[in-house]
Parts: sequence; C-alpha cells; structure tokens
Amino acid sequence: MDLIENTLARLGAELRAMGVEKSSVLIVHAALKSIGPIPGGAEALLDLFFETLGEAGVLAMPVFSYSFVGYAKSPPFDPVRSVSQTGGLTEVFRKMPGTVRSFHPTHSVAVRGRSAAEFVRGHSATTALGVQSPFHKLAQQEAKILLIGCGFTSLSLIHVGEIISRVYYRDRFCWWYRGWEPKARVALPDGGIQIVAQHEVPGCSAAFSRLEPLACREGIVTTFPLGAATVKVVSALPLLRLIERTLAQNPDFLLCAPGACPTCNERREERKISPSGRSGQ
Repeated sequence: MDLIENTLARLGAELRAMGVEKSSVLIVHAALKSIGPIPGGAEALLDLFFETLGEAGVLAMPVFSYSFVGYAKSPPFDPVRSVSQTGGLTEVFRKMPGTVRSFHPTHSVAVRGRSAAEFVRGHSATTALGVQSPFHKLAQQEAKILLIGCGFTSLSLIHVGEIISRVYYRDRFCWWYRGWEPKARVALPDGGIQIVAQHEVPGCSAAFSRLEPLACREGIVTTFPLGAATVKVVSALPLLRLIERTLAQNPDFLLCAPGACPTCNERREERKISPSGRSGQ
C-alpha cells in the first residue's frame, strides 16, 4: 500500500472508530486544515464520508450565505450560485453531484443521502435555525455532530436549542451595529431582487463553549482523532434537551457577560420588553 492509500485508509478507519457507519446521520462542522495533508484534498475526504456512510447514510453541512440587507460581501441569495461562507469543505460539498441545498437566504444547509430532499424541504417557510429547520429535523433523526478541529462556538444546533426553548431574546435582531438589517436579498430569475423579512436571526455564539462541560458530564460528547485534528462527536438530540433544561434555569446562559459584546448586549435589551427574562415570555 503506497503512502496515499495508507493515509486515506487510516482516515477511513478513524471515521469508523468514532462511530460513523452505514446509515449514520451526520452534521459536520470542520476546519479542514486541522486534519493535515489529505491526498486528493477536500474531495477525497468527502468521498471517504460517502463510502463509510453508504447509500442509507446522511451527510449535512452549513452552507450559510448571510445575504442580509447591508452586508456588502454577500450578493443576493441564489441557491445554485451563492458561495458558502462557512469553510472550504462546505463549499466543495455543496457543489458535488447529489447534494441538495435548502432554500434559506441567510442560513441554507446542504444535505446528501437518504431523504436529503425531505431534510431541506420547507426551510424558507421556517426560520434560519428554528423549529423544523434542516438541523432540527436531522437532530430528530438522532444525528451525530462532528466538530472537526473546531469547538462549540461553531455548533449551529445550539442556536436551534435557543429557539425551541423559546428563550426571551429569540427574535431580537442584534446585528444593527454591523450595518445589517433583519431582511435578506434573494435573486429572482428575471434578474430582480426580492427583499424578505427575517425573524429569529441567530446571534452571538462566543459563549457557547460554556455548554461543553455540561455536555461532557452527561456523556453527550466524545473525542477522537482524525489525522492531526481532534474531533468532538456530539449527540444532537440529547444536546437539544440539555439546552432546554439549562435555559429554563438560566435564560442568559448562552450570552456573553454583560458589556462583553454588542451582540449579546443588544439581546439583553429584550429584558426591557420581557422583564422576567424567562424562556417562553
């Protein structure tokens, strides 16, 4: 076996060792460079995932475009052409044959595998990371989340947990200081642009690492190697349940400390409208 075959065989074995198998449902967040050199690059790594998952498996990744009104770096959302702004691996994945992309103008999700179309269907009718969004649907199918070379601050499902917990700040738009508006731009077939209002827009994730020790204590997180990277494997549905319990006790748990960032400060302003600060208010 030559060096290339040996490297790919080792990576495949490491995927299987972390529980990736035929029919697994996976959500992947990855810092591709953390793995080290991969013969064949991102395409070869994705082929390893497809081979290990088989036809019955599911692979999903965020392919967010952030096409907000006021965000000059992102053009109007086009499900075919809009580039993923969530890492090189996700961009390669979204363009591969067999991958389908949800129609959401700021936080679309790419899925390949069994029932992929069902996971992305209806995303435009719900919110970015809300109830029955693709990541929520995947969690309900007992998905595992692979954090490859990254941590809980990259874990989009935590935002889903905020929404299903009905935390008090869930619909407080908090990106005004960047010049963004709670509206998205969508490219129309005739060349025009449609402006679409956005609700339950995800906020800051800088404090999400606070959740990791709780998840570890409950056995929701395990760690494995993948090349040079450390992979945190997270059970999606138990994580959502943990978030609901945690936010019921302390609705501010996932926010930065007071005064630490303008985004979380903006969300705390919602207390003036919902003085109890309780989830569901």
